This record gives sequence, C-alpha cells and structure tokens, in this order.
Amino acid sequence: MNENKKYYMMGGSIIAVILVLLLSIMLLSSCSSKANYQKIEKKLIKAAEKAVTNGDVVVVEGSSMIVTSDQLEEAGHLKSLAKMNKDDCSATVTIMNNGESYNYLPNLICTNYQTKTLKSKIIDDSLTTKDAGLYYDNGEYIFKGTNPNNIVSFGGSLWFILKIDASGNLKLLNTEQSAQYTSWDSKFNTDTNDRSGENVYENSDIHEVLKAKYDGYKINERKHLIPFGVCIGKRTPDNIAKTAYVDCGEKLEGQYLGLMSPSDYALASYDPDCENILSGSCTNYNYIYKNITSDTWTSNAMADNSYEVMIYSPGRIRRATANEMYYYNLVVYVSGDELYTEGDGSVDNPYVIK
Repeated sequence: MNENKKYYMMGGSIIAVILVLLLSIMLLSSCSSKANYQKIEKKLIKAAEKAVTNGDVVVVEGSSMIVTSDQLEEAGHLKSLAKMNKDDCSATVTIMNNGESYNYLPNLICTNYQTKTLKSKIIDDSLTTKDAGLYYDNGEYIFKGTNPNNIVSFGGSLWFILKIDASGNLKLLNTEQSAQYTSWDSKFNTDTNDRSGENVYENSDIHEVLKAKYDGYKINERKHLIPFGVCIGKRTPDNIAKTAYVDCGEKLEGQYLGLMSPSDYALASYDPDCENILSGSCTNYNYIYKNITSDTWTSNAMADNSYEVMIYSPGRIRRATANEMYYYNLVVYVSGDELYTEGDGSVDNPYVIK
C-alpha cells in the first residue's frame, strides 16, 4: 500500500512538471509571437519614414495622411507582410506632420493580433457608468471622479487626460502649474483708461507666452503635439452652463498649446448636483479640484466687458481683470492612435507617450 502511494506521488509530480513545462512553452511562444508583431510595427514606421524622406509621401504641416503597407511595399520600402509573418495581416501607418515634426503611428491588424493604441487601452481600462472613471458623453469620453486613473507621462511631465474627443484625440491638462505668475493681458484699455488689459485671446499676452513656450519643446516632443482649436468663447454673467459647447463656441484654430476652459473643471465631477460651472457640488468627486490648488487662467473671457477673464480658483470659476498675475496649466492634444507602451493611468504607473 505504501509502495503504491509512493508511485502515485511520483506520477503526480511528473505530471505537474510536464504541465509546468507545457505552460512555460506556451507562454514563451505567445511572448515570441507578440514580439514578432511588434517588430513588424517598427518596420512599418521605418518604411513610412523612408517614404517621407524620399519624397514618395508629402504631408502638409498640421495635417496627416494614411498610407497602406501595400503602398509602402510598392514603393520599395517594405517587404510583404506575408513574408514577415504567417498570420493573415493588413496594416496602415498614419503619418502626422505636427509643426514640421513627423509622427508615425502604425496600425497592424492580423487574425491573432491587433495594434494596441493608447485610446483603445484607456477605454478598455476605464470605461464606466458610475464612480470614478471614463464616461461616454455624446461622442466623447470624459474622465470624472477624484482618482479616475487618467495620468499620462509625456515630455518630462505628468498630465491629466481630460477627455477623448469625437475624433479620437486626447485632450491633456498639465498637472504642474507654470513656474511663474503671468498676466493674461496687460495692454492699455481705452474703456478703463488704464492698463487693465484687453480680453481678446488671440491678441493677448498669454497667447504670446504659450507660443514661446512651444518653441522651447524638443523636436521629439513636438512630433506628438497635434494642432487644435483653443476654446475662446466668451460668457455672459448668466451663461453658466457646464457644457463645452459654450466655451468652444468660438475657437482659435491651429494651436499647439492652450489653457483649460471652465467646462473642463465642471465636467470632471460626476456629482449630479454639479449642474453648472458655479455649482459648489462640482468640488465633489473631481480630480481637478483635488489636485490643482492655485488659481489658474482659462482661455475664456467675459462677454459683458473688454477687460475681464474667467479664472479657475480652486472650487469655483470666477472673473478676474486681465492684468492680474496668476499661474497657468498647459493644455495639449495628442493622437489617440499613439502606441500603448505601458502603464495603467495611476500616479505610480502612468500611461507613457515616448
């Protein structure tokens, strides 16, 4: 009996070892297969770079173009996908000319693999209908809550992902405020007969500050920044709706850096009593209120005079004279088709744009 038990134990141990070996082989095979697909993605990028360098593809500054793997193969820049992998695959590369800095975003679709984009990863991780997370709202996805895991590392800074817009682009708000105070504008105003400033964003001092700030970005950082329309719609005192349609009723197009809008703050709360940009309940379940603790300029001005601008003052939106001195938090847009590389959106493990 003891001898039989010994054989049973030996047999069980052998089976366990075999199962572990099979599992290890399967895991290694899966990792190897994934690495092969990722090599193809890198080859797609290299091929698109050659196409641009050789003049086979011309992308106007501030625009993008999609090229297929077949087109890159015909131009002699890429081997056939069938020769690189036994899987049935098709592929494209989006070529973006962002301020004379090119960004190449591959999209490989195979029977057993598909390129993971930052947008798709964020939606998979965070989409929700309650508590902190990513909320679908009329074609857009908006982050709400105190800790919604919406942090991305880019350009040496951490950024909040405010939303994924209807075009699939990510609107980011810098978690760090400017190093120095600045006025929104300090020009002489004939209405006030002093240097209280004028509240026209495209002619403002802060607009010039942001353009100079952009000039300081490295080429490798600029390539990720896509041009967008800064929301510069003006509000009357009684127009306090929290919808972005009010703030973005007028836009200054073709910008690479901007500022937050009053609606960005209010929409970051999922409290049902946060009914407008002035509601005290907007401080509840709101990562902007939790993390941005000093006054910061918005890009939106008041419509009832020529010298006042709206400012986010922790827990509320208020008006301020344009020549007052406050911090600002940068806003940028990046493509949602950026490759997902790592991270889960938390502060300790943010998403990464390289």
